[in-house]
Amino acid sequence: MELIGVLCSKERGSRIVGWASNSELPTTFLVRSTTYEAKERAQAAGNDPIPKITLDHVTVNFARSGGPGGQNVNKGQAIIEAASYVPPPPSEEQVKRINKLAAIGERKWLDNKKAQSQKKAMRRSRDSYD
Repeated sequence: MELIGVLCSKERGSRIVGWASNSELPTTFLVRSTTYEAKERAQAAGNDPIPKITLDHVTVNFARSGGPGGQNVNKGQAIIEAASYVPPPPSEEQVKRINKLAAIGERKWLDNKKAQSQKKAMRRSRDSYD
């Protein structure tokens, strides 16, 4: 039974979170390890409810291992990289700021469009040299 390392990308760098056998599906291992980590964090936090982490929250990438490998090099995806950071929802201030920036961008776009239309109308209204 061959074991493969499972990397988990956190905010900074990657770390090996465990080992899975080839017979175990990578997604099964990721769900199992992520759920275990979530339970540990919830128990450390106190009486807060255990967060539900689904595969929608996990990004999975498969990669080939580096270095010399002989016959099996570049044949199997031996490393699983999983990013499981779920950012918190934006605060009301952040939502207001995002909406304000979007409104400013739309206003600039409309002003630019009006200026282009005026230039075009000006060019068309000039007397032609025929």
